[in-house]
Amino acid sequence: MHRFSRFLCVALAVSVLTISGCEKGKDDKSDIKKSESSVAESKTESVSEVSNIGKYLSNMAEKLSNGYTMHCTVTTSNSDKVIKLTRAVNGESVYQLQEESVGSYGIISVDGNTYNFDNAAGMYQKTDADARLSIIEEVINRNLPMSDECDYDSCEDVQTEQYIFAGESYITNICFVFDKKSGDLQKYSLRYSVEGHDDVIETRTIDKLQYEADEKYFDIAFLENMTDFGSLNDEDRQTFCKKVCTDRGITDTDLKQFNLRQEDFKDIEFSTFLNLIYTL
Repeated sequence: MHRFSRFLCVALAVSVLTISGCEKGKDDKSDIKKSESSVAESKTESVSEVSNIGKYLSNMAEKLSNGYTMHCTVTTSNSDKVIKLTRAVNGESVYQLQEESVGSYGIISVDGNTYNFDNAAGMYQKTDADARLSIIEEVINRNLPMSDECDYDSCEDVQTEQYIFAGESYITNICFVFDKKSGDLQKYSLRYSVEGHDDVIETRTIDKLQYEADEKYFDIAFLENMTDFGSLNDEDRQTFCKKVCTDRGITDTDLKQFNLRQEDFKDIEFSTFLNLIYTL
């Protein structure tokens, strides 16, 4: 059975913010791959102890450390798709919703329990995933080196900091753009290669940010109206998935694209079925 994973942006989402006279793309010939990190929170060790981390990223991490609510837009250079993200964090409580044209899904962590959920299919499942991770934490914890160059130029109004994550066979460039006066993060971009497309740039722009968590997002009562995907037996899971496919117009021909048959629904994983819904 074909397995594929959808990256649930457990992040501080952000997309292209045009800064007149400041933005300049630069050609990067390296093989670059998306680093499956999430975005912005920051309850890490004292950033002052991390020698590679720049002043603006360190200060932003401190601002976010007491909780926040963020609304962002995500775009990529190789697609017209626009994604809206909402993320709220308060200590161990985390909520994130990713909204696409065909539906919305996300993750919520409250009182030590974490759940993936999907509004399009009306399903959820308990998970061991750590929803608290963020791109800022990732950069700081790894003590990533800062590059002398950046995909965007600093100018009178903005300051940029770019960090490099190098894997065994790929490089990911993470460029943060800050308001020079307030120190607030305006956007950041990830440059990588994926599915044969070189130098793809995923840009995330912050639409609204408040340095406190909106507690309304941590109410898990909405899960009561959804199907607990993880508790379904084989037959019930197959019935549930078949109904969702019928309701969304997903045919057997569509399933063949992923080497799937309706019989495979009996033991299909939550993440695989989620990908199926949002890919077809």
